[in-house]
Amino acid sequence: MNPRQLAASLLLTASAALGGCVTEGPPIKPLPSSTIPPQPAEVAVNKVVFTVAQVLEDRDRNGYYDTISATVYLFDTRYPYSIHADGIFTFFLTDPETGKQFAKWSIPSAEAAKSQSVTWTGTIYPFQLDLREVGSDRIAISEALIACTFSEPGLKPVECGSRLTILVGKTR
Repeated sequence: MNPRQLAASLLLTASAALGGCVTEGPPIKPLPSSTIPPQPAEVAVNKVVFTVAQVLEDRDRNGYYDTISATVYLFDTRYPYSIHADGIFTFFLTDPETGKQFAKWSIPSAEAAKSQSVTWTGTIYPFQLDLREVGSDRIAISEALIACTFSEPGLKPVECGSRLTILVGKTR
């Protein structure tokens, strides 16, 4: 087959393949808007969800984990997006075997407001929790449980439903 016949054959095959695409069924719905509707005035936090980075950081490079990256999402279960609320975020780090608390961070509303941002899920609160600010990063155990609560002024604190296991202590 000469180059001209090869080109004609490829062109014919490509046009047949492109023309053969058929969509059946109802028309495809447009993607939902990435704009989050305004938060209703009557929302109240009744659920707290948080995540932490898989690996902690050793920012001072002393061989011990010292910084936990955590992100908190506040919800009113009647509203589909995470919400903004003024209050205190409290994190607790405990020994999973003894239950002994060895670190606690309380982040006031004004400080939390500086870190908050809005994403496609709603308002998020990212925090950097530094063990050196509340004690020491030289921890004898290798795993700890981290928990989070949120307290609005005058209301009962809302606890996250789960505690997460993280690595602490020596990095190597």
